[in-house]
Amino acid sequence: MIAHRALSAGLIVPPTHGFVACESRPWESKPGVEFAPDPQPKVLTAAEKLAMLVRDEELILHCQEVVRLNARIDAPLLLDVSIRLRGEEDGQTMPGLFLGLIESDELMGELDRRIIERALDWCLTARPGRDVILNLSPTLESILAPDFASFVEGAVRGRQLDPGVLCLEISEDVASALPPSAQPNVESLTRLGCNFAVGSATCSTSSRMAMRALRAQFMRISGSLVQNLIDCAASLTRVAAANRVCQGTGVHTVAERVEDASVLRHLEEIGVSYAQGLNVENHRPLAFYG
Repeated sequence: MIAHRALSAGLIVPPTHGFVACESRPWESKPGVEFAPDPQPKVLTAAEKLAMLVRDEELILHCQEVVRLNARIDAPLLLDVSIRLRGEEDGQTMPGLFLGLIESDELMGELDRRIIERALDWCLTARPGRDVILNLSPTLESILAPDFASFVEGAVRGRQLDPGVLCLEISEDVASALPPSAQPNVESLTRLGCNFAVGSATCSTSSRMAMRALRAQFMRISGSLVQNLIDCAASLTRVAAANRVCQGTGVHTVAERVEDASVLRHLEEIGVSYAQGLNVENHRPLAFYG
């Protein structure tokens, strides 16, 4: 069993408007029989469209490794997971193309659950050679759903996995202002053993509020701060100060969008726990890790 993991996913979804299921196809017609299209084709619901994509394995798990900067400390393999739609030309569809359509069809919450299930299924068969952490970003719609915590518990328990397999990332602005209706899910998932991460943290008062609200184990430092470390003394000071606070309370820091070797050296000197970016590791199919 793979233990101590956590999960994060970008959401890329196919166009859904006008998607219909036909009873037959022209090329399957018998010789001499004229094909007549169904005058009233079945229009699929949003949930049916998504179920079809999952069943036909059109949704593909990709990831980017998040590297531990202190090599002397033994740590699980941390992977930031994203979802791609299988494309006709290059094998995937780029992020953001279908988000508006998915939101209009109210698919985001359902998609979160399918991503969790797919990631947990991967954990059942993966053999990466060490413990794994996967990072997933559920939508606020999911965090507010009354049955979300029970869904996660059922998905984890049903596969006999350690609940620590999931680290649910919530952005700083959302986490620092979570409505009271979200607290039962947060508390239930914390008791279950799931991890939480504050995403896009600005190393400010809002970041500390978000960490307290989620009882977070990870704080992902915003790439806008990380990319300015060299040229902006204020960014360097904020990141260093936030890192000291996090390390003192047992929260791991993750620097996002590290794309320069000099930035990476500064992060190591500051003592940041993890780094993620093109200068660290490229995106790969999750299957690459087992």
